[in-house]
Amino acid sequence: MLVPPPMAPHGMTPDWSHDDRARQAFQRTLRETVIRKLSAGSRVVFEKRVKPRFEKENGRPFKDRHEARKEMRKDTYYQSHLSIQRAAQELMWASVTYSLDRQLGELMARAKETKAKLGSLTLDPALKIPRYIDSLDIHCMPGGYTTDLGDGDVAAGAIYEQGSYIYGSGRGGAYGDRLGHAIARYLKRNHPDFKPQRILDMGCATGNNTVPLYDAFPEAEVHGIDLGAALLRYGHVRAESLGKKIHFSQQNAEKTNFADGSFDLVVSNILFHETSRTALPRILAETRRLLRPGGLMIHLEVDQFASLDLWRQIVFDAETYNNNEPFWSTYRDMDLLNVTESAGWPKGSVVLDSEPMENVPVTLQAPAQLKSAVPGFLIIAGRK
Repeated sequence: MLVPPPMAPHGMTPDWSHDDRARQAFQRTLRETVIRKLSAGSRVVFEKRVKPRFEKENGRPFKDRHEARKEMRKDTYYQSHLSIQRAAQELMWASVTYSLDRQLGELMARAKETKAKLGSLTLDPALKIPRYIDSLDIHCMPGGYTTDLGDGDVAAGAIYEQGSYIYGSGRGGAYGDRLGHAIARYLKRNHPDFKPQRILDMGCATGNNTVPLYDAFPEAEVHGIDLGAALLRYGHVRAESLGKKIHFSQQNAEKTNFADGSFDLVVSNILFHETSRTALPRILAETRRLLRPGGLMIHLEVDQFASLDLWRQIVFDAETYNNNEPFWSTYRDMDLLNVTESAGWPKGSVVLDSEPMENVPVTLQAPAQLKSAVPGFLIIAGRK
């Protein structure tokens, strides 16, 4: 059994018992089996059975992933693969929520007792949550990102942080912050003289990836926004306990309450694919509004379908059809340069680049315009 190492402790770390860790270890083992063995078996089914049969019957190859996916879903092996994969996802969250149920009151008490000494927390009970976020439980996370039980609730934050850690099998680092480190590392290497005074992390969730930006630029004023009140409560106490001065506020990245030109650096981590076709251009336009002249935006996201072979496209398409990720595949099909420029960024100002991520195998082929083959795209633009 693959026993996941514990996350590094902080002020909101739940008390995971031996049985809790055993359940999480079982889930991780099941998930790794799905990824490494069942996926490998499904690829063999695709290459040796489904693809040749289709080409023989139709006298041509598959025209796209949609046609290929429909044929694959007729195969009993692949049906079993998808069923077990979905069960593993639901079990992942259950392995966390089962343990949190008995100690949620204690975690909420911790949050209430914590007085802001460094950063701040500002919530907006009247904020309207967009339908693309609250209409379903994204990633099958119970209650989704924005469920708020009120009166100091932190459940969504605790579930999100530990569930995400298990989902990545610990590859996100002891603090689940590798994406934030990737952006900071990219800036230090490619813009060594860039010294932002104010930084905004859009869709910061529990702030795991906001903290590395604070550490990289300790003189800067760092802000994190998200739609989920419980995520932010949890993230605020987490940051305070780690000695990080971060200002959290409940806001929609499509339209914030910050003044024009408020920031030198605006970032996001794996945010865009959880928005919508309408929201994404608005977020890009808002980013431009918020940047001062000379400022930079860096949005780290998953790679596009254009960089993947047909089988990998089918694999990732399953997130949309089987894992409550409605915009996942649509986003991966989009022309990012065109979308960004149509949102108001001048032609030629936007760059697609990439950055290696810690503890992640380099297995994907990147399109020609990227410098290296890594599982992470950076959408970068400077404000003139």
